Amino acid sequence: MHLPRSVLLATGFVFLQAAPALAAGGFMSVQDFQFAPESVQVEPGETVDFNFEGPTVHTATLRSGQTDRYNSGFVGAGQTQTHRFRYPGLFRLYCIPHPEMTARVRVGTPETVRPRITDLQAVPGDARVRLTFRLSERAVVTITAGQRQRRRVFAGGRRAITVTGIPRGRRTTTLEARDGWGNKSRILRRSFRIR
Repeated sequence: MHLPRSVLLATGFVFLQAAPALAAGGFMSVQDFQFAPESVQVEPGETVDFNFEGPTVHTATLRSGQTDRYNSGFVGAGQTQTHRFRYPGLFRLYCIPHPEMTARVRVGTPETVRPRITDLQAVPGDARVRLTFRLSERAVVTITAGQRQRRRVFAGGRRAITVTGIPRGRRTTTLEARDGWGNKSRILRRSFRIR
């Protein structure tokens, strides 16, 4: 199919006009001894530039236990590090050598819908249990099996994890998910026996 040149040029112009919107993002100045601004709003898939200023070395580090990870490493003045925030949520940052320096990046629009964990199965083995479950969205899942507890980030969909070091006897596993906005799922429980 042949399109007139004017249609092709107009279509190309529309795409060029849309490109800057896709590249939009935010920035924070990492200076002695604060992030400025302390809060930035971006959309999922956009980036935040961390501009390091001042004579002291800093980091821009996401706190652990969130649905995304990032650590700029130790960076000196005059350098810029960039992170693409792919997942919605409210993310807390700090500087490793100066933990009183804190900031937040809000990605997307806040929501109150709880994540869901379904189809939890527990298949015991020799001092271990294999857990399979379905997760409605990306979340930090807290898994307790016997006396063992783990936290791990999982994407939505069918997921599995094996927990080892479980002593013999009747045990219970619990799973709870927390999304990027802090919404928590209901706690799911399953019993199993290690022989």
